[in-house]
Amino acid sequence: MPDSLKAIAAQLEIASTQQEIAQQELYCLLSFTGDLFNLHEIANAVHAQPTTPQWFA
Repeated sequence: MPDSLKAIAAQLEIASTQQEIAQQELYCLLSFTGDLFNLHEIANAVHAQPTTPQWFA
């Protein structure tokens, strides 16, 4: 294989690896964002609860 083709193949491999890493980073970011949203929803639900348990009322 000519050196120029080897260089192109190496660049394609690097680009493929970088794309895989970017996809993993995006998945982690979206997962983290989802977790933050869930925590926000939980906090809202807890905040919406009455401060006095129903059985005291």
